[in-house]
Amino acid sequence: MVFGGVFLADPGLDFPPGAPAGRPAGMSWTAMVQFGAFAIGFASLVAARAVFARHYWRVAEGRWAAYCAGSGILLAVCFVTVMSGLTGGNLLPLYVAVVVGWVWASSVIAHLMSGLGKPI
Repeated sequence: MVFGGVFLADPGLDFPPGAPAGRPAGMSWTAMVQFGAFAIGFASLVAARAVFARHYWRVAEGRWAAYCAGSGILLAVCFVTVMSGLTGGNLLPLYVAVVVGWVWASSVIAHLMSGLGKPI
């Protein structure tokens, strides 16, 4: 996430406001670094869900295991859709992935801090 904030993406797809509506013609080196950081970050979130799903499965918390696995699959599908360019500039899958990612992270932390979840 630090790399994604330090290295800026090229303006395009109406972001930031006032930027051209289409995709940028090429990628600057800072956009490539941010793109790589984005890929590593989302792949790490998917991997974390697999780790937590396995943990919750082992400690017999089936609902949490299913939640981790299901949100991991949804995140992976959104990630692949955005990275493939199949959205045609529609960033809805990216927004869904961000919301699913942060809600999951917050939920697992809250569950573990509440004392209801079995520690890893």
